[in-house]
Amino acid sequence: MFVWFSTFAEETDSLRTCSEAPSSHHFGYTLKVSPGKLIVMDEWQRRYQKHTRSTAFAIEANYTSLPKDKDDFAIDYNYPTLDFGLKFSLNDVTMHRSTDEAWGMAKEVDYDSELGNIVTAYATFTRPIYRNNRWMFDYMLGTGIGYGKHKYSRGNNIDNELTGSRFLIYFTGGLHATYRFADDWGMMAGVEFYHHSNGALNRPNKGANIVGPVVGLRYMPYDK
Repeated sequence: MFVWFSTFAEETDSLRTCSEAPSSHHFGYTLKVSPGKLIVMDEWQRRYQKHTRSTAFAIEANYTSLPKDKDDFAIDYNYPTLDFGLKFSLNDVTMHRSTDEAWGMAKEVDYDSELGNIVTAYATFTRPIYRNNRWMFDYMLGTGIGYGKHKYSRGNNIDNELTGSRFLIYFTGGLHATYRFADDWGMMAGVEFYHHSNGALNRPNKGANIVGPVVGLRYMPYDK
């Protein structure tokens, strides 16, 4: 009788442990690619801006609170996600001032200046606006720090009015729709904007503003 009771107690504890175990995890991952285009801000930039294409690749680690955490902030914001990422921006963005009286004493050079590629470490806040078993719609805001090799230089990059230093301030925002095609996986699509500039730490400082579509693959073992 004692043996039977002991076995029954062990099975009960095992069932209780299984029922209390979390059915999903806090962490996920995202891979994204975004073919974008530089925004020409004014007439003066239009005079010297040539190529404006940019393609960005990003990898992110995502953290989200779960209902079992009983987090009032997470409840108020519909269980948002904190994302920590690394972005590689491959920029085909060039500038060249042709002879023009509007430039005053500035002289034309025999090369095109470049924005150059930029690597960025960033963090974002992603808030779901609507969510069901298959679909999620969200908005995203974020900031970070970037590094670009091709800053403004009188010697070999004189028409780069966009960035005057190698270390850059980064801001971003976006809207996304995600379709969950499997238990833990979703396909994401949307539009994103991001900005690199010196943060007024050096001149010139017009800044590079890029916008474009984005697609990605999300590993999301939460939101079940």
